[in-house]
Amino acid sequence: MLDDNSYPDIWSYAPPADPIPAAPPLKEGPYEYDANGLRIKGFAAATPEEIIAEIHSQYDGTPKQYGGARFVAARRKSKQFFQAHLMWYGVKFPPNAGIRDLEVYLAREMLRVEPAPQISADVRAIEADMRQRFETSGLDPTQTPGGTFSELPDTSTLDLALSQETFIECDANDFLADPEGFPGLYFGTDTPEARVVVLQRLHETYRQFADATLCDKYGLKSVHLPTPGCRGLYYDIVVSQNANALATKVIELGSTQSRGRHHRHAHAA
Repeated sequence: MLDDNSYPDIWSYAPPADPIPAAPPLKEGPYEYDANGLRIKGFAAATPEEIIAEIHSQYDGTPKQYGGARFVAARRKSKQFFQAHLMWYGVKFPPNAGIRDLEVYLAREMLRVEPAPQISADVRAIEADMRQRFETSGLDPTQTPGGTFSELPDTSTLDLALSQETFIECDANDFLADPEGFPGLYFGTDTPEARVVVLQRLHETYRQFADATLCDKYGLKSVHLPTPGCRGLYYDIVVSQNANALATKVIELGSTQSRGRHHRHAHAA
């Protein structure tokens, strides 16, 4: 039998160090930086060849014209896909541009020969700034040695403005073409709470479907306004996650006085 002095001296061993947790990603508007680098609206930088290949993947064969008739709905790229890569390459585009227009803008830019498309210098500056702060942030990426974050470099594109847009009008067909993806496009994490979207000219047949998709499933609020001159067949659907913003926009559109009777929903977010 061992005496007391025969037991290993367990106190002579230093306990294993706790693993150092990975720093949370930095998120600012459409930009996100973590150990894997910068992403814009969830997309890392891609080469023009990779982007064109992704655009082609939406079609059966190479499209003769981007946005042409051979597009396959199940392979459709999201609006964020086009916006993100346009922002990567510093291409200006209207904040309310539809998917079809964004696709054409991006395809034309990636096929440009002289000068060859290059990642925007402004985005590279943002990338370098966020990398430096991420690497020195330790366990609290919201603070730098000097205090709070420094301002991001100014950009000549509309990228930062995209996350600040609060009112958007879009054709109801944008919703019907991708009803499941629609809430993420217009009410994602990088959009303001006061965002209001108006689905213009939605046929009466789809009103209940719109509420089931947007309100019941995603917790948004909606007001249905009869479209003038359409004899109750078409409605403008005003949608928001913020009740005050919704009410303000409905009043601005003249819901009861000039638009006639409307159908109101006030689902909890």
